Amino acid sequence: MRRSIKTRLAVATAALVAGAAILVLGAVYAATVSGLRRDTEAAARGELESLLGTWRTGGLGALVGEVGRRGSDPASHHFAYLVAEQHSVLIAGNLRAWPEADTEEIGAGPVLLEVRRADVWLSGSYRLESARLGGGRELLVGRDASEETHLVETLQVTALGGLALSLLLAIGAGLAMSRRLLGRVEGMRATIASILGGRKDRRVAVSAAGDEFDELASQFNRLLDENDRLVVQVRDVTNGIAHDLRTPLQRMQGRIEAALAAPSTSPDTKRVLEALTTDSGRLLEIFNGLLQLARLESDELRRSMQRVAVETVIRGLAELYAPLAEEAGFALRVAAPPGLVISADRELLAQAVANLIDNALKYGGGGENAITLEARRAEGGVEIVVADHGAGIAEAERERVLGRLVRLDASRGIPGTGLGLSLVAAVARLHGGTLRLEDNRPGVRAVLWLREAADGATTGDSA
Repeated sequence: MRRSIKTRLAVATAALVAGAAILVLGAVYAATVSGLRRDTEAAARGELESLLGTWRTGGLGALVGEVGRRGSDPASHHFAYLVAEQHSVLIAGNLRAWPEADTEEIGAGPVLLEVRRADVWLSGSYRLESARLGGGRELLVGRDASEETHLVETLQVTALGGLALSLLLAIGAGLAMSRRLLGRVEGMRATIASILGGRKDRRVAVSAAGDEFDELASQFNRLLDENDRLVVQVRDVTNGIAHDLRTPLQRMQGRIEAALAAPSTSPDTKRVLEALTTDSGRLLEIFNGLLQLARLESDELRRSMQRVAVETVIRGLAELYAPLAEEAGFALRVAAPPGLVISADRELLAQAVANLIDNALKYGGGGENAITLEARRAEGGVEIVVADHGAGIAEAERERVLGRLVRLDASRGIPGTGLGLSLVAAVARLHGGTLRLEDNRPGVRAVLWLREAADGATTGDSA
């Protein structure tokens, strides 16, 4: 499944921000928890050192007295104390029993203990410090870690909330950034699509920001201008050649026809003149086609477009070509439902479809002797389809045959100029449509797609 750049950019931004947030919040969390633990352990260790000082100066009796005093003093309610012998004989303190943890494990983390507070036994988590007094006796001091635990839990909730908020902000920022950046790209794409649809005068908008997108747009516009200049130059040369050669060819053809009509012309000479007439006629047909292509590639014909009912065009061509198809041994199958209306030049549309039918009659033999002519509603427009069951066109050649004067090797022996499909493609571009060639298995299916006309206006047909 393909994901759009907008989605990928938003996900990448969110992932980057989330990673940075995890690193920062993780570092803050680790530092804070470590600091809280150090403070608790330092308090327990300081209390232990204080009691050890009492033991060193006054012995066990002084230590027991001090432990008893501190165990009952409300000012020391955060601490737990115990003096015991062999962990089982309790000498003094406010703990019910020596912790079950081994001596080596006492400083590893908080331990759950029962501590007497004003003749009430309460459970709580304590960080412990211990010291050996000699003779099997030990001193144990615990510092209440409930505040540390509460702060750690609060910090966890805060960190998770901060991470979630960071993700939401990152996704929002990623979507906003991608919308802003890709909005420029979408504008360029729409302009290019419009240019490909026939609006040769369109150019990509350049803002006043002067950023990389504007530089790209400026370069692209320069490329379009240069391309237009070259196209116009080539078209002018082609048109000039066609105009300059058409008149001498017409004169030559007139003189040949006059020589054919002369009584003094011998039969052998007439045969040569008839061949010359055919050749000159074909040359004139090519030049006329080139001039018509040049006219189609200019925008002057757009002004003659009107709403055209496709059914009337299809039915009219079917009536015109039915006798020719029957004479060539083809059955012409027609399907054109009413209600399909496009904005077009009726004569150009009819000529384009007629060219496709001519091609089908010329090259559609060798398979099922039937030609299909149909119109149907397609996504966003109307498709006019002409299909045959001939030898077909290889997929690699289908785009090439839409060019000017292109004839495949298999069609060299059949009369033609190589301009038929290029004229149809030019008509399609003039109308903002497309021409595509598909495999009809066997044969060719030529699909002319044109935009459907907007509602609200009347057609230029009388049907």
